[in-house]
Amino acid sequence: MSEWKRMKWGDIASLEYGKALRNYKNTIKGYPVYGTNGQIGYNENYLCEGPGIIIGRKGAYRGVHYSPEDFYVIDTAFYLNMLSENIDWKWAYYELLTKDINSMDSGSAIPSTSRSDFYELPLTLPPLKYQKIVSNILSSLDDKIELNRKMNETLEEMAMTLYKHWFVDFGPFQDGEFVDSELGRIPKGWEVGKLQELYTTSAGGTPSRKTKSYYQNGTINWLKTKELNDNFIINTEEKITEEAVQKSSAKLFRENTVIIAMYGATVGQLGILASESTTNQACCALLKKYENVDPYIGYLHLKYNRENIINLANGGAQQNINQRIIKQYPIIIPPIDELIEFNHTVKTLFELKREHEFQIITLTQARDYLLPSLISGEIDLSEAKEHVEEVLT
Repeated sequence: MSEWKRMKWGDIASLEYGKALRNYKNTIKGYPVYGTNGQIGYNENYLCEGPGIIIGRKGAYRGVHYSPEDFYVIDTAFYLNMLSENIDWKWAYYELLTKDINSMDSGSAIPSTSRSDFYELPLTLPPLKYQKIVSNILSSLDDKIELNRKMNETLEEMAMTLYKHWFVDFGPFQDGEFVDSELGRIPKGWEVGKLQELYTTSAGGTPSRKTKSYYQNGTINWLKTKELNDNFIINTEEKITEEAVQKSSAKLFRENTVIIAMYGATVGQLGILASESTTNQACCALLKKYENVDPYIGYLHLKYNRENIINLANGGAQQNINQRIIKQYPIIIPPIDELIEFNHTVKTLFELKREHEFQIITLTQARDYLLPSLISGEIDLSEAKEHVEEVLT
């Protein structure tokens, strides 16, 4: 490590202001547009040539982001202007992930990144060859994470396409007889019902914060609505204890239970429990009535009809739905054989999606473990490569 140089970030880079931009949220293609929290849209023109690094400038959370291609930065963020040619952009991005950007506050009313503090950040710069090896090692994990995420987006789209094909367009049943219903023409033998005919509902609870033993060393997931993102719930920010489940309003819901947010900014957001978990009272759980019908039709039905369900909300400034609205929401119910067949069709897609989500967690843990050690040079490169190969295979 004799070739490593101790310096400051201000010695090798400057922070440049982004520029104001309109209509980027309504543009669906072009160059990526970045703000303080990451990519927020697209624009037909770019401001910076890629690859490049974006650093949040305003807001409570100010992240570090990497763009492999030409990009635009709005005025809530900085972009990095590299002053040295002996820097690998991806290595620089990973090095900055080890820094606490949010602690560099300029002291204004709105939390803002201080450029002077950024320039004083310490930096130990390795040779360019080492930088490239490190970026390749960490990128191999990030690339696999991104691939899994894209595959999961495709799986979700496939499941929703199947739902619409069956329950909206009635594609597999077009050759059969149709009858009138309150929701329009439906296949004969089907009926218009309510979600409560397939599911019961229940809400969670919040154990008293005054009782420390309810939270200290907890091992049971305790889900809050802000953690719902239309995905499997594998881990939660907070966990509670067995005592909390037994002595509070919190309830333990089984694996594969569908959860929908009833209150606040995330109303209508969904999740599926990947393991037994508890929730707070703002979450509504759909509990299946039939063992041979998994909850995926409920998840897809609620997602497809989310806007309509939210429009039924009440509460003025803070939109709220409740268990009654969810239970009584209409659903077209096929005969049980068709219901089981659809469930079997989409179950494979959801199980594959869940497998990918667990892989993402494993890959993320491996990356986060290796990142500081590789940046500081505390781990041998061959050992790091071996670790990555084990995770990827």
